[in-house]
Amino acid sequence: MVLETTPKPSREQHENGPEDGAREALDSLAARPDRDPATGCFVKGNTAAGRTLARSDAFWQAVGAAKRELAERVCSDLAVNGDGAVTLEGLIDGYAETRLLRHAMFVRLAEQGGPVTGKGKARALFSSYLQALDRETRLAQTLGLERKAKAVSLADAIIDRQKAGA
Repeated sequence: MVLETTPKPSREQHENGPEDGAREALDSLAARPDRDPATGCFVKGNTAAGRTLARSDAFWQAVGAAKRELAERVCSDLAVNGDGAVTLEGLIDGYAETRLLRHAMFVRLAEQGGPVTGKGKARALFSSYLQALDRETRLAQTLGLERKAKAVSLADAIIDRQKAGA
């Protein structure tokens, strides 16, 4: 009988990942009223004229949180605990950004009705999606696709155990 030492993420954890956090941020921004019902004036933080949300603080905070969560998960998978090379941290950040961007493109393609238009032509966004998927795959291969074990000393484990018990 073989016991697994690494817990697998549950379906609930997988479904509520960083990509869903970014999607929830977009949905919450879209659900905000653009105008005050009493006066009809635009309210602060509206997205009525926004096409890119480049200046939306709420959007960037939510995306930043999703990016940090994804980067932390990758660091955990790679057993990197803050003492890695700067280039490794840059690759992890790039991977997180690429993955979130690719996921956003996928959601947008689904909203548009798929990668092919009604006239049978491929959407330009589909080409960009495939490029982002390729870049994500390359970064994943560079970082390594398998989980790595963290190096733990017996003394550190005993100290951590004592701290947890105290």
